[in-house]
Amino acid sequence: MRAAMAEPSAAAAPPDETAPCTMREFLLYFLSLGTFGFGGPIALAGYMQRDLVESRRWISKQDYLEGLALAQLAPGPLAAQLAIYLGWVRARVLGATLVACAFVAPSLAMVLAISALYVRYGGLPWMQGLFYGVGAAVIAIIVRSSIKLVRMTLERDWLLWTIFAVSAVVTGWTESEIVWVFLLSGVVALLVRTPPLGRGAAALALFPPHWLLAGLDGPATVPVLLKILWFFTGAGAVVFGSGLAIVPFLHGGVVNDFHWLDERQFLDAVAVAMITPGPVVITVGFIGYLVAGLAGALIAALGVFLPCYLFVVIPAPYYRRWARVPQIRSFVAGVTAAATGAIAGAAYVLGRRALIDWPTVTICALTLVLLVKARKIPEPVVILGAGLAGLLIATSARAQGPTAAASTTNAESIALPGGPPVDMDYLAYDPGSGRLFIPAGNTGKVDVLDTKTGALRTVDGWPTVKAGDRIVGPSSCSAGGGYVYVGNRADSSICALQATSLTRKGCAALPSSPDGVFYVAPTKEVWVTTPREKSLQVLALEDPAAPRLAGKIALEGEPEGYAVDEQRGAVFTNLRDKDRTLVLDAKSRKVVASFDPACGERGPRGIAFDAGTRRLFVACAAGGVKALDSTGKIVGQMTTGPGVDNIDWLPSRHLLYAASGMDGTLTVAEVAANGSMKPFSSSKTTPGGRTVIIDGAGTAYVPDSKGGRLLVVKIAR
Repeated sequence: MRAAMAEPSAAAAPPDETAPCTMREFLLYFLSLGTFGFGGPIALAGYMQRDLVESRRWISKQDYLEGLALAQLAPGPLAAQLAIYLGWVRARVLGATLVACAFVAPSLAMVLAISALYVRYGGLPWMQGLFYGVGAAVIAIIVRSSIKLVRMTLERDWLLWTIFAVSAVVTGWTESEIVWVFLLSGVVALLVRTPPLGRGAAALALFPPHWLLAGLDGPATVPVLLKILWFFTGAGAVVFGSGLAIVPFLHGGVVNDFHWLDERQFLDAVAVAMITPGPVVITVGFIGYLVAGLAGALIAALGVFLPCYLFVVIPAPYYRRWARVPQIRSFVAGVTAAATGAIAGAAYVLGRRALIDWPTVTICALTLVLLVKARKIPEPVVILGAGLAGLLIATSARAQGPTAAASTTNAESIALPGGPPVDMDYLAYDPGSGRLFIPAGNTGKVDVLDTKTGALRTVDGWPTVKAGDRIVGPSSCSAGGGYVYVGNRADSSICALQATSLTRKGCAALPSSPDGVFYVAPTKEVWVTTPREKSLQVLALEDPAAPRLAGKIALEGEPEGYAVDEQRGAVFTNLRDKDRTLVLDAKSRKVVASFDPACGERGPRGIAFDAGTRRLFVACAAGGVKALDSTGKIVGQMTTGPGVDNIDWLPSRHLLYAASGMDGTLTVAEVAANGSMKPFSSSKTTPGGRTVIIDGAGTAYVPDSKGGRLLVVKIAR
């Protein structure tokens, strides 16, 4: 898009006569544009040309075209950079600063208001239903934007089409936007189209109130705020192309790397940008608010807009000297093609999460048809209509009541190699690769299921040993930081497995047989429950491929189950023989709280954690799951059969999963904002199926060790 729009600046036009205006009139115009300017960067740039150049004649055509070309050459949001440049033309640095504030402030204020409502009421069914429809519509908008950008930027240029395809595949495969792909694309285009001849072109309050820092997970810490500033400044400094080009970059950091938001919350953030005026990248304010309240929103907005401001005001005085350098224009064309490919890849990545059933697919398809055929309908109107459709569908589903929702199909099954039987305990799902890792103890394998394609692979060669009448081997997995860490009861080891290449790396020996293995992101460590020693073993990951035993946490009982609050650096585990749930500080490795889940003599087992409400779910071996608030008070209970072990939580739909091994049933409950639970669905699995793990779409997987198979249950909406 940017490369295509830059062409008019190549022809020098004589300066136009301009009409005088006051700075107050100039700023009021941009305040109005920021308040009522819908349609994305192309539309906003068009409004500026129509109003400031053609109608009011406050800006000359030459200044406008040069500003448009500069906005295309520099990373960051096009419309905001164009506005800042026109402010610089009007009153140099002061004008650029005031226009930037006037243009961004209205949409930022709207986003802050929506963010506050989302944090306050996001757990309510009506808002979940609203964003259920909006998320599907957003996918249609991203698809339509990709098509428009392809037509505008690639034309019939084989080189740009190649760059586009590579960028789309890389983004779709890695589920993130890789900066080096953008930069390399620009260099390739420069070398192929305009190889340099002799010389190249170089591119240049100590105690704040609670609400100020409180996002979905409560008050944020200063390190979190600094991390927000650094990440969003980087986003603003490296992202070229349409405002939507920032979406895959943000997804890679916000969802995959920092785990600030889940998939549904991220889609909601994109949707908020679509229904508000002004630059699309204002979505960063919504994300920042969800992570760290008002302070997080303001810091995120500052981070993403500061680079684009500096990229305008610093080179503006010298811009005309190098704006038409062919090498620079070729570099920008390559980067823009890569950005377009990244948007197409983002549509695939986000679509797999948003289009989860026929209603969402239908909403997406109808939205796309309306956007293409009925072009006069504003995007916010289409999105709001999709939201209302989602709300009606969700309301209709709830009106059927728990009894109607509780009838689901029986589980499908996937036979595992080497069985039956195939002993399975702690499975792990890696969101980055979409793979499910299945330690198969008696076979000496780790089976790997691609949840996207259904393909099954095997990593062989793990040690096994006969223990009584059983053969034991790999028994537990945990994914984090691009690796999967495999616990093996045969040799009491923890080994690193590269999550994408499935290459085995280094191992660490433990003093006792491992039970549960879990990745602790706040400290970049792996913790292991060792019930026989009544302890937690801590493995350091200075090199993620070579875990190293670094410490031991002695406990008063036998640890069972685990969960991590990544935002606050807290670790949860149960003492199964004491009927207690412990809260530990990840950095100090100290127990800071102890809760009573009231599970009875058989004690607690698995744990799940809801970051949005700071609510803890504790499974009881005798049956049932308890919901505990942040103080340890029991606020809800889910009824199940006995023999429940590992449980799982789907935050995007507020669903809790628990499998009963005694009666062979998978029970799913819907959790209300106050912690109360009501039945959502029930599926027959198999006797002995006592653990469950889910993928990003909410599909449940229940191990059937005796039958040597994995049971797959798809939960209907």
